Amino acid sequence: MTNSAVIRTSLRWMGGALVAAGLAHGVVWLSAVRRLDALVAEQVLSWRAQGWRVVLGPGRPQGWPGRAGLRFGPASVEGNAFAWQAETAAIDVPLRWPESMSGARPGPARVRADGQQIRFGSGPALAVVSRDLQLEASDGAAILAGTSVGVAQLFEAEALQLRYGPDGLALSARRLKPPDSAGMRGEVIDALALHVSVTPPIPLVGDLRAAATAWRGAGGAVDLSDIGLTMGSAHAVGQVRIGLDDTLQPKLDGTVYVTGYEAGLDGLAAAGVLTRQTVLAAKAVLGLLAAAAPDGGAEVPVQIAGGVLSVARFPLLRVPALRWPEGF
Repeated sequence: MTNSAVIRTSLRWMGGALVAAGLAHGVVWLSAVRRLDALVAEQVLSWRAQGWRVVLGPGRPQGWPGRAGLRFGPASVEGNAFAWQAETAAIDVPLRWPESMSGARPGPARVRADGQQIRFGSGPALAVVSRDLQLEASDGAAILAGTSVGVAQLFEAEALQLRYGPDGLALSARRLKPPDSAGMRGEVIDALALHVSVTPPIPLVGDLRAAATAWRGAGGAVDLSDIGLTMGSAHAVGQVRIGLDDTLQPKLDGTVYVTGYEAGLDGLAAAGVLTRQTVLAAKAVLGLLAAAAPDGGAEVPVQIAGGVLSVARFPLLRVPALRWPEGF
């Protein structure tokens, strides 16, 4: 056989091998997409069984060649306490052999959505904006992270991450701007971190007021731990427990260690949150608590009761009443 014949034969074999590999990859990819579609349908049925109202049309395959994915049109998940909707939503998972063709669950899933809105109770829909907001879920845990994240009328953040797992919810944010309704004109929280655990879990579907009443009767509590907050030179760490009183208004007890509190109080006064008289009195109280601390910090008991936030038993400000959605 001449050299040219050998080359032609080799090329034919290589071409055939590439075609066969492409077909095999296509079978694996299509199998993975179908498996993902089945898992999504399984999750939707689970949410509906819990009382959520879910709208999710057929998914369009995407992600070739490295990932198996589906893209959906308008999607929504709605309960009486909370609702989410998006113009488009996409989910994809790594393409793996041979798991893609088996009943095994795929690797970490990524979820992205455009045109998102959220709603609390019977309130208005609030637009969600972000540069690259993405959810990644795996092994019972989920991480939502993005930059330039904002929810209309609620907050804006330079960066935000939420991690949800069996032990609760962990939040971290950088350059967090509270809503204008908080009265903190132009004030920015440089860094915020905390861990949230709720016992027992609060259902977000069904009669919300009845659920809250039952939760309070069962000794329901929200524990905020590993709290870290920085505003300029003011810094606070601590933990608090939140519950509901007999009028279904929040009550809170905890301890916070603060340093640089004088600058922090001055900032709150400049923002219009506190009056100058309140700031002077608060400085006097905290000064007594901080007298023995080498770093000038103070360990401060905090409390919310009867709609008033108290620091070291000193009434600091009135907390807005919790307004329950109409009809619940």
